Order: sequence, then structure tokens, then C-alpha cells
Amino acid sequence: MFSIAAVLILAPLFAARMVKPIRALQDGAREIERGNFAGRVAIKTDDELEELGESFNHMAAGLKQLQELKNEFTFIAAHELRTPVTAIKGFLSMVFEGDAGAISEKLKQYLDPVRQANDRLIQLVNDILEIARSEAGRLKVEVSPTDMEKCVRDILIELKPLADEKKISLQYEAMPDIPQVLADELRLKEIITNFVSNAIKYNNEGGWVKISHELKDNILVTSVADNGFGMSREEQKKVFEKFFRSDAAKIKSIQGTGLGLFITKELVEKMGGKVWFSSEEGQGTTFNFSLRIAS
Repeated sequence: MFSIAAVLILAPLFAARMVKPIRALQDGAREIERGNFAGRVAIKTDDELEELGESFNHMAAGLKQLQELKNEFTFIAAHELRTPVTAIKGFLSMVFEGDAGAISEKLKQYLDPVRQANDRLIQLVNDILEIARSEAGRLKVEVSPTDMEKCVRDILIELKPLADEKKISLQYEAMPDIPQVLADELRLKEIITNFVSNAIKYNNEGGWVKISHELKDNILVTSVADNGFGMSREEQKKVFEKFFRSDAAKIKSIQGTGLGLFITKELVEKMGGKVWFSSEEGQGTTFNFSLRIAS
């Protein structure tokens, strides 16, 4: 009886001693899965489990070093690529403007695809550079009181030709006396551009895009809604992942890098805000982002 009682008392203690380090390793593995290689597991058991924990930490340190090397390479490669593609864009513009002499309609037909491909390449290089900056901790955001309404109206003027191509109505429901927000003006325009241009691109001909605001305490929430394609539940799970592109036939034909929403979310969070959305396949999508009001 004494032996049985001893086993019943000691078994939970031995089990807890075994389970605790295993759970620590599980938690560490989850952090690795999320891309966080800085975390370490602390296991002090003076046995094989402690050795396993030390091996796990060595592995995490190695992965962190590899990630830093990858980020540095990506940053340098994208930075070096940006100079030649920007130069190509400049010379193409000069050709189209007639600086090298008059060009025929036939030559324009040949050069137009080159210009469009170069523009896409510039966008890809800039997106990769932004991600590399973010992952390397070099993404700079300078926050100051910023006029949200002016930013929205400027972007709507810039994107009107894109909307007109698909006969899409751009509607701005500006509330009276919109307060200034704490934001980086250039980055804020980049955020608005991304949301509105996506709402135009992933929309049906003759659709609409609506921009509106809502005040919540000391927060200004900006919403960009559309009645476009919408997203399936599976797509919604991946919408902020790098390089995610839908497999839907009508979306695959639309040019894009799959990086815009990832970058946009990073920028909003850098400015102390949040991003969220709601979507229904075939009905449309609404993206929302919040920023603090300037006191």
C-alpha cells in the first residue's frame, strides 16, 4: 500500500518535471514558426532535456543570423536594382515625349509594353525594398500632425484616371471638421493609395469605392469600402501575408506583387494604428485603419 501511495504522490511531480520543458520547447517552436528567431528557451533540468534546450537555442541563433544575412542581401539587391530601372523609366519618358525625335504609332505600340513592364518592375523593387527595410528595422516613419482630408482628396485626384478606365465611382464621405492625425504624410498617402487602388483593381466595371471616417474617442478610423470581388474565407486568412495572390481566374489576370497589404499593415502599425477588414465573396470588401488624433 505504501508503494502504491508513493507512486500516486510522486507520479504527478515527475510528470510535471517532464511536461514543463517540453512545453517550453513547444512555445519556442511556435515562435520560430512565426518568424521570431530572437526568443530562447530556458530549461534547467541537468539532463538530456536541458541539452536539447541548448541545442534548440543554438538552432534559433543560427536561423536568426541567416535571416539577418537574407535581409541584408535583399536590401542591397533591391537598392542596386532601383537605380537602373528608374533610369530606364526616365529614358522611356524622354522617348515618348519626343526628346529623341518623333516616334511613329507602330513604335509606340512596341514601346508601351516595355514601359508597362518597367513600371511593374519598379513597383516590385520598391515593395521588396520596403519589406527589407521593415525586417531589418530600417523602415523610417516620422509622425507629426497631418491633414487626413487633404491626403485623401490628393490621392483621389491621382487615382481618378485609373477609376475612369473601369467606370468606377470614387465617393468621399468627408465628415465636417476632420481632426488632424498623428502620421507620416508621405506614408499616409502610400496607405490610402494602396487601399483605394486595390478597391479599384479588384472591382467590377461600373462599381463604386467609398471612403469615410469615424471618430472613436481619440482615434480616427478611416474606411475604404467597395462592391467588388470580395474574398473567400481562405483568402481572408492570408490577405496580409507576403506575396499572397488569389488563385481566382479573374484576379490572377490583375497585375500585382502581393506585397502591398503587408507593407500597408506594417506602416499603419509603425504609426501606432491598427488595420482590420471585412469581406464577402462576390459582395465586396471594407478595409479599416485607425490613427491617433493629434492633440
